[in-house]
Amino acid sequence: MSKVLRAVGQVAGVVAAVAAFIPGGQPIAAIAAGVSAIANVGAALTAKPPRQRAQGTLNETTIGANQAMPYLIGETYSGGAIVHEAGYGATLKKVKNPYYFRAATFSFCGPVAALVGFYADFEQISLSGNAATGFYSGFMFVDQQLGETPESSALSRQWAGCPNWSDSHRLSGHAALGISLLFDKEGERFASGQPQFGAVWQGVKVYDPRLDSTYPGGSGSCRINDESTWVYSERPALHALSYAYGRYQNGVKVFGVDLGDAAIDIAGAVAWANLCDANDWKVGGTIYEPGDKWNNLKLVCQAGGCEPVLAGGFLRWRWQKPHVSLRTITPDDLANPDLEVPSNQTWKARRNTIIPRYRSSAHKWEYVQSDPVTRSQWLAEDGEEKAFEQEFTLVQQKDQAAQLGAYQVAEDRGAGSITLVLKPEFMTYDPGDGLTIDIPEAGLEMVPVIITSRTVAPDTGEVTLTFMTREPDVDEWALAQTGTAPPPTPIVSAQDRDEAAGNNNKPIGYDQELIRTSNVTGRTVTFTDTTSDITVEVSAHSRVYADKTVAIEAKTIPGIPYGAVRYVYYDDPGRAGGAVSIAVTDSAAIAYWSADNPDRHVLVAISAPDGAGGGGSGGGGTPPGWDGIGQVP
Repeated sequence: MSKVLRAVGQVAGVVAAVAAFIPGGQPIAAIAAGVSAIANVGAALTAKPPRQRAQGTLNETTIGANQAMPYLIGETYSGGAIVHEAGYGATLKKVKNPYYFRAATFSFCGPVAALVGFYADFEQISLSGNAATGFYSGFMFVDQQLGETPESSALSRQWAGCPNWSDSHRLSGHAALGISLLFDKEGERFASGQPQFGAVWQGVKVYDPRLDSTYPGGSGSCRINDESTWVYSERPALHALSYAYGRYQNGVKVFGVDLGDAAIDIAGAVAWANLCDANDWKVGGTIYEPGDKWNNLKLVCQAGGCEPVLAGGFLRWRWQKPHVSLRTITPDDLANPDLEVPSNQTWKARRNTIIPRYRSSAHKWEYVQSDPVTRSQWLAEDGEEKAFEQEFTLVQQKDQAAQLGAYQVAEDRGAGSITLVLKPEFMTYDPGDGLTIDIPEAGLEMVPVIITSRTVAPDTGEVTLTFMTREPDVDEWALAQTGTAPPPTPIVSAQDRDEAAGNNNKPIGYDQELIRTSNVTGRTVTFTDTTSDITVEVSAHSRVYADKTVAIEAKTIPGIPYGAVRYVYYDDPGRAGGAVSIAVTDSAAIAYWSADNPDRHVLVAISAPDGAGGGGSGGGGTPPGWDGIGQVP
């Protein structure tokens, strides 16, 4: 048996076991026989997709007053929302306000599970403690918090003095980062501007009834009214349950729908979570409040192939799953002979191909299209491809997007809804349950259907059920779908980008090779023995580059000890010449041009005599004891 068929049969077995507890249900043996015929197993399909998220660009950092609060679900990337930033500090190496600090929140309702990685321009930055390593070493520092309530301290700044940020700014309950940057006058870091910062997190925790020993069948310490016991999960069913219940801090509801456990079908959420486990369906992304909470809930449910359904003030779940017919409806079950039976959809209204869109980590976490999903028999029936695109906002796996898309396009080809008014005994059936309608007089002969809504008349107890039809083999076909991702988006490293921009920001004609190969003309060196040490004077001269020549002013270098070797050098990144600032070292590696010192020139190399030579001037000749290191470019 294939993996897909095993999964379908596994889930159908769970449904069959539940059916034994439904009044009027078929015997377990009959249900089991139905399960064995995989071709007759249908799917619960979402009736109307949620609106696509409208929160701006997902991957970029947002900034502004009164921003919506982010709520991070599963393992996903976010650019965060800036809550404070400032440039500050006294002038350092000719740079005004060289320090920068940014505090950004990534999720409310912490503590989240973990920070997985910090990114600059979608390239992960290695951190040693709070310090970046590699290219940004010494220039970037990142502090983090998961969002404890309360937080013990505020996000730290690498350099003191950041205005309007103190230890009282603790961002309790927020998963957040504090990013400190150092700007230098050479522009070798951040030459192209600040990188686009972001992070991958494992987001908010959830309530899992299966890990709650006070819930029937559960085992563990998880408790619905104690968020400190909640656990990390990527299963859509558990996130939908937790969001519907509501998120609380210090006893105050701060996020979510706030229905409470008495108004939620927890047993249904458990069965749905087991299906998500079997299919490996995950949810990942960010929702926001203030906002449309019902649409937020639908977005979470969509990732698990589900639609939330309110029936009599009670929240139930109608999710995509293999369906076993729990009962057959005959004319004797009708409480009202009036029927609403649709005709088949017109050719114009039918669609046969869906193009799923999902969020891809290989494409800078943007939404990308997977390959179209269709069935050859539909194309043959319609005579042409009739495609539509659907975004699965909180889906980050290509195969999952393809499978959910398959279910949706199958629903779109249904004949439409069927509404029946039935006797009170049918109030035990819920949205998502599968039944069979056998009313030949209405053209409904052994038609498998799925309940989409239920209402009960308070005066008579009559039950109005609305159904949707389903095609055979949908589950086997849908769960066998695999997506195809476009080629990954290339990423330019921060170092390559900064180095390119840094070179572009140099003066016109700048080239390290011009400096390395430059020479001098008109220079003389005068030596004077002071009887205690040596003084060297370098005349005014010209530095000759391949494309221009600049004048260098005369320099005096006193205090060279007897017997010492010294190198006199200067840096001239602008190749402007003039009154350059010299330095003296005994290390040739420091004094000469190198990749680490690309703007450096040696002015003169000196090897002083071992003792006093009687004073006087060498006039540019060879002074007593001169060993020939002499004048160099």
